[in-house]
Amino acid sequence: MSVPGQTIGMSVFIEDLLQHFQLSRNQLSFAYMAGTLAGSFLLTWLGRQYDRHGIRIVLAFGLIGMALTLMYFQYLFAVSVRIFNAFPQIQPVILSLILLFTGFFGLRLLGQGAINILSRNMVMKWFNRKRGFANGIMSVIISFGFSSTPILLSRYKKLHGWSSTWQLLMLITLGFIVIELLLFRDNPSQCALCADGRKSPSANPEARKKQYTLDEATTTYSFWIFTLGLTMYCIIITAIIFHIESIFIHAGLPGSKGFTIFLPAAVIAVLFQFGGGWLSDFVPLKFIMIFHLFSMLVALSGLYLLSSSGAALWIMIAGLGSASGSFDALYTIVWPKFFGTKHLGAISGYSLAWLTIGSALGPFIFSIMAIQHSYLPAILLFSAVLIILLFMTFKADQPCQPDSQ
Repeated sequence: MSVPGQTIGMSVFIEDLLQHFQLSRNQLSFAYMAGTLAGSFLLTWLGRQYDRHGIRIVLAFGLIGMALTLMYFQYLFAVSVRIFNAFPQIQPVILSLILLFTGFFGLRLLGQGAINILSRNMVMKWFNRKRGFANGIMSVIISFGFSSTPILLSRYKKLHGWSSTWQLLMLITLGFIVIELLLFRDNPSQCALCADGRKSPSANPEARKKQYTLDEATTTYSFWIFTLGLTMYCIIITAIIFHIESIFIHAGLPGSKGFTIFLPAAVIAVLFQFGGGWLSDFVPLKFIMIFHLFSMLVALSGLYLLSSSGAALWIMIAGLGSASGSFDALYTIVWPKFFGTKHLGAISGYSLAWLTIGSALGPFIFSIMAIQHSYLPAILLFSAVLIILLFMTFKADQPCQPDSQ
């Protein structure tokens, strides 16, 4: 349900936005970055509301906001023409950037932010010993949903137009509000249960863990290593997805072929999502993070060789798939496992703010660093950062004290 606010969902509409608003790729990337950054500043506050009020109330408002934002995009093209005519004294570029910033702000705050992280956090509260296994199952379903979305939306858009596509997404979002209100429960205690299906509250091992506050979590070395590592994934993946057609065209390949990499990458991701989620119940998370960083280096290598090697496409797919799978194995699990669940909303919301900032900067960095239509400078920069983080991760041990009272 967060797909409309994810870059993978927005990528289907990028070329339409460029054509209608007559913007350069740099200008559109800037509007996307600004809207994403603005939304990121509210994520920690949103997490605190989740800790205070629970999933159903907060997520219901998030879904309503998402539906309204999708309605905004549905009529944006038609309304923008009237706005341009009503304010001829203002540069059309400025008006276009303001209109797009408003829409991107709503999509990124609610899609990538509220709907995404709050739903994942709810599932994590229901499991402790089997948390990684449960996350593996959830991640597999999410991965196939995300990877199939660009293809399905692209085909629907060709048949019915962009306006009807936005309308369909809005109606689906509204329908899901009913499901959310009926079925979601914030934590096992609301149903007289404990994590992993235990019926006796005294059997809950989560109660024995030290429950870190946000301030305590952010003083640990591991919090920042994992946050920065996950942020690098958001930077790289959003940059690639946002400019996917441009990347393939500049590599001498059909732009539409770029959308076809998501499904095979998702198939590869499934192995690492389920396997990584299961392993996270038994092995230190830093080893999964090291694999995650290495996978991103593989993906960038494939991107670098895309125009010169036939095997580069599959190298890129393998890197993206394994990076995506290991990201999902870490993204949801690390915070409750390291810091407990009492302040999970605030901690995950603050970390997500950094991830969201990364996803905002990625497309813009790729765009401004492109020299003569080459993404090589950005590839080299990101690779250097990944290598540094990879070596720093060896000391990122779990700070949580399981037997603290």
